[in-house]
Amino acid sequence: MLPITDIYKKMPKEALTIIEQTFDPAVFDKILQAFRAKRRTTFRINTLLGTKKEVVDTLRQSGFKFRELQYLPNAYILDDEADNKLLKTDLAAAGKIYLQSTSSMIPPVVLSPQKDELILDMAAAPGSKTSQIAAIMGNTGKIIAAEEDKLRIQRLDHNLHLLGVNNAETVCGDSTKLTLDALGGRLFDRILIDAPCSGEGRFNLYDRQSYGLWRANMSRTLSNLQKKMLLHGISLLRSGGTAVYSTCTLNIRENEEVVQHLLDNCAEVKIVPIGAELPEMKNTMPGFTSFGETKFDKSLKNCLRVIPSQEAEGFFVCRIVKK
Repeated sequence: MLPITDIYKKMPKEALTIIEQTFDPAVFDKILQAFRAKRRTTFRINTLLGTKKEVVDTLRQSGFKFRELQYLPNAYILDDEADNKLLKTDLAAAGKIYLQSTSSMIPPVVLSPQKDELILDMAAAPGSKTSQIAAIMGNTGKIIAAEEDKLRIQRLDHNLHLLGVNNAETVCGDSTKLTLDALGGRLFDRILIDAPCSGEGRFNLYDRQSYGLWRANMSRTLSNLQKKMLLHGISLLRSGGTAVYSTCTLNIRENEEVVQHLLDNCAEVKIVPIGAELPEMKNTMPGFTSFGETKFDKSLKNCLRVIPSQEAEGFFVCRIVKK
């Protein structure tokens, strides 16, 4: 493990200051320890193409050491640093397993899609969560997977094809400008808004790309985009429908402030608790209901914040129901 002083030498100091100001000293120390530890490789069994028994037996016969994550369905973590070896297996080539971070698997589970529903994924590339939703639904119903970037949508199409997803339609375009007419005229049963973010929850000393592009002005710009995405997503959701808003960042501006903006501008929604879907998950805390002199709606305590660890990246998840 690299020394903790390397964090301050290499990572953006303004980002570390924001994180330190957000959390109490004990939590901040946990976050720093997570930043300097090598994060374990996690993967998901793709039940569209493989069975749990087939995958587990094959991996054990190949000498992999891993364990099941009890709080997420079909999720596993490697006990050694064998991610490159895992990617080269026939299981990965056949789409029967998919390397995916633990925290990335949480939003689809919280969304809880049901068979034959109509689902919108507003920022779908590279397809990790879209394919997970398809697996939960057993390839029934329909998923509209939106992505603005033309190169990223190619990656999305590739992954959906590899993973055997046949109930998804990809749409290239700005998700804040999607119209019901363009989407078939029917309101959605569930919507996932896994928004572009500054990514502080992904910081890791061993991966310069995780923090090298961070800039101090990112948060304000992204917060404006996130507010637009969330408000527009709710406008496409049917009454009684569920939306999940998530980011892989730690700051309040891109999380609680975005959700509060929705509550201030849309009387039709309520924030509902998360927890029963994630039994035994550790290193989590509720959303903030105040920060300094700023007060948020009390229902923001129902949001979930994942504190970074060797097992999971930092994440924020909020489940919203349209009244």
